[in-house]
Amino acid sequence: MTTEAPEYLYHYTNVETLALILKNRTIRFSSLDRMDDLQEQKTQDVQNFGKLVFVSSWTDLTREDIPMWKMYSKLDSGVRIRLRKNPFQVYPITFYEYARRSKCKFEGSGGEGTLDLIIPHEMFFNNDYTCTPRTFENLLNPVTYTDDEKYLNPTVAKENAMGGMDANLGLIGKHKNKYWEFQSEWRYIITYWPISVIKASQGDPGLLSELGRYVRQIQAGTASAPFNSIDLVIADAAFADMEITLSPKISTGNKLIAETLVHRYNPSAVIRDSDLLGKL
Repeated sequence: MTTEAPEYLYHYTNVETLALILKNRTIRFSSLDRMDDLQEQKTQDVQNFGKLVFVSSWTDLTREDIPMWKMYSKLDSGVRIRLRKNPFQVYPITFYEYARRSKCKFEGSGGEGTLDLIIPHEMFFNNDYTCTPRTFENLLNPVTYTDDEKYLNPTVAKENAMGGMDANLGLIGKHKNKYWEFQSEWRYIITYWPISVIKASQGDPGLLSELGRYVRQIQAGTASAPFNSIDLVIADAAFADMEITLSPKISTGNKLIAETLVHRYNPSAVIRDSDLLGKL
């Protein structure tokens, strides 16, 4: 696996999930505590931070993979979706408007220019939480496979100079045990924090202590994110460029359902038979 993302990535799933993706035009990010590798949500010091890190998992393997078909889809109802990298809708906002809504200043920018947010404005500028990253930068990450415990089981929380607790959630979700290396995985990663961008931009004096309390509640298992998943909208051009490969053993009925879904919701998408058809 290279550290530069390829033009297209692939996601193995089933016809039921395909129906939701096509109808809603969204990709779902699920929290790490819902992933198949139970080890990756663990840290050296806090065992509950996985619920604050949301991921959507893809692979750069262009050739179909039999273990992936069997693990992440049912052979009688499986599909593999191909989408271009970073396929999500952007929500442009001027620096002026960003500064007005977040009550902050862009140093050196003079307020000129725009940002392409990947989080809808109403979700980004709210009073209860922040989801990061705000743009495509650092959204897509290659998974690194290792046996080194300092990466598989990192220390993420530490006391700060104010007597509160800081946590580096960027250490979570980017490493997996070498047993999973066959996946050649890339991940879109979004992190949740219970502090609004408005409060963070204002430099609220109680911010550090508030975050510290939340970190301790996470440690104790008494706090969680207000949602189990985050859905990002697929941009029109990426949606039209979608390719769907049917499982090599898909049933006649599920093949008909997949074809009907594509015809109704995304007629520009390509739907094709598996290269493994008749070989598995």
